[in-house]
Amino acid sequence: AGGGDARAGSIHLAQRFERGSIALTTAARSSARFSAIDAAQVVPGPFAAGANPDIDGNRNRSAALRASATVASIELDAALWSSRNETDFDSTADGPSTTHAEHSRQRAMQLSARAAPAERWRTRLTLAQVSDDTRNRASDPFSFNNGEFEARNRSAAFANELRVGERVTATLVYEHLQQRGASTAYDPTLGGALTRFSRHVDSGQFGVVARAGRQQVQVNVRHDQYSDVGGATTGLVAYGHDLSPRWRASVQLATSFRAPSFNDLYFPFFGNRALAPEHARSGELALRYSAGDTWLRAAVFRNRTRDLIVFDPASGQARNVARADADGVELMAVARLHGWRLQADASLNRARDRDTGERLLRRAPYALHLAVSRSHGRFDGLFEASRSAARYDSDINTFVRKRLAPYTVARAALSWRSSDALQFDLRVENLFDADYALVDGYNTQPRTVFAGVRIRL
Repeated sequence: AGGGDARAGSIHLAQRFERGSIALTTAARSSARFSAIDAAQVVPGPFAAGANPDIDGNRNRSAALRASATVASIELDAALWSSRNETDFDSTADGPSTTHAEHSRQRAMQLSARAAPAERWRTRLTLAQVSDDTRNRASDPFSFNNGEFEARNRSAAFANELRVGERVTATLVYEHLQQRGASTAYDPTLGGALTRFSRHVDSGQFGVVARAGRQQVQVNVRHDQYSDVGGATTGLVAYGHDLSPRWRASVQLATSFRAPSFNDLYFPFFGNRALAPEHARSGELALRYSAGDTWLRAAVFRNRTRDLIVFDPASGQARNVARADADGVELMAVARLHGWRLQADASLNRARDRDTGERLLRRAPYALHLAVSRSHGRFDGLFEASRSAARYDSDINTFVRKRLAPYTVARAALSWRSSDALQFDLRVENLFDADYALVDGYNTQPRTVFAGVRIRL
């Protein structure tokens, strides 16, 4: 529990048997800390009537059940998961008195079987289904924010791993995905009826990992065939070399393909049926040092993307960026010093639209992260801080490019185990009460204190 009427609780029950196990988890949480949109920043105009300054909250309930068993040397797993979520949101289109809420329910189930038909051969079959049922409701019955969206994904995957030799492993995977959904956004009569759509995807993947002395090679090839947007063959080639017992250098080249999701294409009033799939090429050079609890990693990367899928606030829809580049450097260091664990991360990223030369929205040119933690007896402590550089976004009123100020956010956490069965937690988010924005015109969490207890029986 904590500030902003935050309440959260969960119960986890688990039992192991001689040839299996079963576990049940149920959880609930709620909070109402701030208004989603800063109404004071909204300037009323022909397309922005204003935003409601009321406090927006979130309420969620979930449950999960998982069971496993071994029958005749076959490992069986089954899992069920369900979640009900209600989130208040704001819209500048409906005026300062209209309230909005999104009601959603997600359900998932999965069955899998693993076996070893031969000494060097392991195989796995997985069947799964995930469904999403979402309703957006506004207090104004004529608001365009009233809408419905539903989707169901059914998948099957057959994966095989074969040890060709002591240092060579091959994998072969086949996947089939069936997607069905419906949205009110594309009712040709504008009557709010659910308009249905579907597609299926067939994918195959082959990979090899081999090691010889100080050298390691990985090669992957994959083909995805979509019934609606076509197909693509992608691959990865990686090479690593141990320069010494502590130093390792690697190089990686890869291509990728991402089809638009159902949300990108069909979500009520925000989807865009004209989206093209993404295609990208990437490369990375990396150097790593490892010695006990201390390790360092430095990497240089370069990405080239065609038809990058982004959200365009001006149109309120997803769209493609014809050509996008992202070049950068990533650094990470982890060490232990006199009982303290220290971690530092830094990333430099130049992400831009190649045709206009402009930086891509909401992508900071650099980000820094520092974490310090320590365990002492029954106490565990943590302090971490993140720094993000200035970046660009679309102005909430005019949709023109706008610079968002850099910011630093810190958090601290402390836990005390009074016994093996009882633990008390204290956590402070946004420790220094930074005033910052991730999206122009939208509020973020102020300094908030949380306290909790964990009981293990």
